[in-house]
Amino acid sequence: MDFSSTITAGRQAGAALFPYPSAQGFPWFVADWGTLTVNPMAGKGYALKQGDVLDFAVRFVVHDGDAEEADVAGLWGDLIGEG
Repeated sequence: MDFSSTITAGRQAGAALFPYPSAQGFPWFVADWGTLTVNPMAGKGYALKQGDVLDFAVRFVVHDGDAEEADVAGLWGDLIGEG
C-alpha cells in the first residue's frame, strides 16, 4: 500500500507499507489524512503457547516522488522475491 501526495513547495513524497509474505491476509486501514496501518488483531484473537511465534512483520518505506517515481511496485517485488 502506498500513500503519496504533494507536500511543501509542490514536491511529491509518500510512504509505502508492505506486509512480509508471512503476514499476508491481515486487515488494513487507510485514511485520506495519511494513516496507514495493518491490524492483525482486528476482530480476531490469537491463543499462543510458550514458544509459539506469530509473525506480523512489515516493511515501511518513505520516499520522494509518487509511487511510480519511487518504483514502489519494484520494491514490493524485491521483498517477495519477484524483483
